[in-house]
Amino acid sequence: MIAPILPARTLAVYGGPAFAAAYLLFFLQFYFLKFATDELLLAPAIVSTLFFAAKLWDGVSGPLIGSWSDRSRSRFGRRRPFLIGSIPMLVFGFVMLWLVPDSLTDTLLVVWIGIALFVFFTGFDLYTLPHMALGA
Repeated sequence: MIAPILPARTLAVYGGPAFAAAYLLFFLQFYFLKFATDELLLAPAIVSTLFFAAKLWDGVSGPLIGSWSDRSRSRFGRRRPFLIGSIPMLVFGFVMLWLVPDSLTDTLLVVWIGIALFVFFTGFDLYTLPHMALGA
């Protein structure tokens, strides 16, 4: 059986939101370590440990979010409430990472970045997992 060819407009409408989320992830993965070490003066080992902990959480939360998305029911469909609801969390976590208050001490700065990473990756999963399932 040959799969039907989707129009370019349908592909663009589906792929646009994924591009936006990938854009945020790109900046986090490629520029944040330099920002954290050069501007925030955090040790690379601390930043790496925070990323490790956030990605461990990501590994636990991903299946939970996927299962929740699969089982949810609403008048807007199973996936759309996740897509809309996750955007504030995703944006808030991203902004939190880059706009760090100057008044934070070393310990509070590490806590701030840790919370921001957890918020960002949770929002990212709440957005991308239902989005990928929507296409399937």
